[in-house]
Amino acid sequence: MYAIKNAILIKEKNPDTTVTICYMDIRAYGKGYEEYYVRAQELGGVRFLRGRPGEIIRTKSGMVLPVEDTETSELERLEPGLVVLSVGLEPADGAAELAEKFGIERDENGFFEQKDMKCAPPVATVRRGHLHCRCCCGTKGYP
Repeated sequence: MYAIKNAILIKEKNPDTTVTICYMDIRAYGKGYEEYYVRAQELGGVRFLRGRPGEIIRTKSGMVLPVEDTETSELERLEPGLVVLSVGLEPADGAAELAEKFGIERDENGFFEQKDMKCAPPVATVRRGHLHCRCCCGTKGYP
């Protein structure tokens, strides 16, 4: 969803730019996420290519990304001016042991539970005096 959000922002500020999002699976599962995905498709200039680039090749004139379009089985040769990598997030090794040691619950994905997502500060835990830092509670929704 962050890649889609950034593609829309790029297109709004630079309408002549072409953005290609290479993906294996798009999961637009949150409130309003599907509409955001459709908006990017309808915007024009945002292309969704089902395929995973295996390498970035540096050339004299820039770079080349060979990508197999897994829907057509055709090999495409992208020549981008900029490449942005989006990666998934998973709980750190040892998160389960740390949560057990400090008595902090974990959510269904293994991240630490927040005290109250609506009323408490985002760093608050269920244990008084313990605070979360960084992304140990998982990813946040796109703004």
